[in-house]
Amino acid sequence: MSRVLRGAVVALLAVPLAACSLRSAAPPVQSYVLAAPPAAPGHPEARPASAAAPAAPALQVLHPLAAPGLDTDAIVVRLSGGRLNHYAGSRWAVPLPDLVEALTVQALGAASDWSALEGSRGVFPAPYLLQLTIRRFDAEYGDGARAPVVHVLLEGALVRRADRAVLGDFRAEGSAAATEDRLGAVVAAFQQASNTALESTAARARQSLQNSDSPSASSKR
Repeated sequence: MSRVLRGAVVALLAVPLAACSLRSAAPPVQSYVLAAPPAAPGHPEARPASAAAPAAPALQVLHPLAAPGLDTDAIVVRLSGGRLNHYAGSRWAVPLPDLVEALTVQALGAASDWSALEGSRGVFPAPYLLQLTIRRFDAEYGDGARAPVVHVLLEGALVRRADRAVLGDFRAEGSAAATEDRLGAVVAAFQQASNTALESTAARARQSLQNSDSPSASSKR
């Protein structure tokens, strides 16, 4: 092999090696998950089987809708003037609507006694449907604040599948201040705020079920 050809081969081999070196130097992206609230003391899982209450009907949690800017896996930051941004080098492990759906199914299972629960991909036609809209799921920095306050706001509607009657509309929200301006502390605040909102969602969904025999005449979807 000539000296010129050998030099060309070495140069070509150096290109992918340099690219690999550049990629490996980039900081890794950290993925975060949240956990559903733990089972309440009165939940059947925390009581003897003989003390379990009669089960409510089956419920399907539909895929949540998301307000503009929230249909993403980015951890969203809200700034003054309605501006949205996100934390660099970090994200939720799945897109936010997927995360909220999974957490909601778990929270309803932990805080109530529905006979069966399934997510949006469930194949059994549950008689009741829960539709959520994510209005807020962000860390808000106020003027001069050293650490953000996390806000979670969910809007929900419990719907009877048979006639599409809306048995109840509700808002469930939670907020928590991060102890410091560090991502670990911010994610901990997201956990606290989402727990509050999800516990409220579970309670309001069960309360809405009590209206199943007498929905308002205008609550059809």
